[in-house]
Amino acid sequence: MHVSMPPPPTPFLYDSAANAAHAGAQRVAEALRAAPSDKPLSLGVSGGSTPAPLYRALADEDVPWHRLQVFWIDERFVPPTDERSNERLVREALLDRVPIPAANIHPVPTHLPSAQAAADAYDATLRRVLGDRGGLTVAVLGVGEDGHTASLFPGQPIDHPGRRAVHTLAPDTSPVRDRITVTRELLADSSTAFFLVFGTKKQAMVERCLCDDDATLPAAHVRARNETLWLLDRDAAGPYGIALMKPVP
Repeated sequence: MHVSMPPPPTPFLYDSAANAAHAGAQRVAEALRAAPSDKPLSLGVSGGSTPAPLYRALADEDVPWHRLQVFWIDERFVPPTDERSNERLVREALLDRVPIPAANIHPVPTHLPSAQAAADAYDATLRRVLGDRGGLTVAVLGVGEDGHTASLFPGQPIDHPGRRAVHTLAPDTSPVRDRITVTRELLADSSTAFFLVFGTKKQAMVERCLCDDDATLPAAHVRARNETLWLLDRDAAGPYGIALMKPVP
């Protein structure tokens, strides 16, 4: 049986991180509006400072909020009130500002006794809402300086057959090692993925992921079913951007 391969990533270069985030919000909204109405409409959100401006801009976009199901790409095993919580960041930047029904918001259940229990429960939630082979309509992702994305880290298994969410461990240097993350398989079943990559510290990873297709980096392996877009500012693109791309207004 022939299995079609997902298309390679498409990079876009912007003059600044602010312009990239604003354009990303518009593109995310367009993708959500264009999604078929006979399937769940879902958005996967990541934490960190990089996507926060996108979420704030997205709150002002025309999105069918009443239909939207929201999931977290990954989460630290901390309470939602913790300043390191991805749930807290996304609620403050986006969810508290838009009319999404509370039943459509699906945070990782970090109140459970262990990260493994939280991962198992989240796996069940993803299956219930999206199906065993269903992916997200849109996934918003980032890239770490080590090439990780979501909480899929170099040196750890990239594939988790039969799972929608798993418990992983961040490197020893992380202040919160226990993580719950969606799997590469779920992201591969998703329609569109947006990578937001800003700053000079990400230059090496941009080149290794987009030029070298480095097999050791999880970020290089994550490609959505229909489209994977990398939104870069000039600092992250570096020589790669100057050589290969024209800036997007």
